[in-house]
Amino acid sequence: MSDRNNDFSLLVKLLNGFLKKDEIKKRLYSFVKKETNDWEKWLQIEFAHYLTSKRKYELHREVTIYLDPIDYPDSKLAKVDLILREKSTPSDDYIFIEFKCTKGVVPLVRGLNADKNKISAIRQCNYKMRNYLGVGFHLFCEPDDIEFMEKYVTEELKGSYAVFKLCECPVRYNCQCEFNEIGVVLF
Repeated sequence: MSDRNNDFSLLVKLLNGFLKKDEIKKRLYSFVKKETNDWEKWLQIEFAHYLTSKRKYELHREVTIYLDPIDYPDSKLAKVDLILREKSTPSDDYIFIEFKCTKGVVPLVRGLNADKNKISAIRQCNYKMRNYLGVGFHLFCEPDDIEFMEKYVTEELKGSYAVFKLCECPVRYNCQCEFNEIGVVLF
């Protein structure tokens, strides 16, 4: 695995740009407000579309991987949500990215761990993996959830955690809007 810090920084930059788009914020706001549960595929498709529109990246969605049969005896085949690389790079390896989108933090932690285990069990793939990065989102942002995730992501995952504002209030304004936040994990 090479250039993990560069790949991490690249994905942070791309996610920040994506999450600042007004139409994305509005859709995420509606998911939080309606407590929508099944929005992971939507996010993957929208993020892939965002990257494609930049014309700077080569990406593939739902890439087939073959897992170690010792770790996964019942299902040797699985999918990676998204693989990505810059078109201008001479290298033929990709960043493998898994997304998890949940309402609460407990299912998110469970899902992030399952994805990490799945990626570490890859035995064969048609694409060469340079690094694995996990991205997680949770809708409910109670103070206890935020405190737990900050500690968990920093200490256990050695990653980054942020809470994004979804309402239209100025960023520095301490608004009283309901349903105005979404938690984001990157590791």
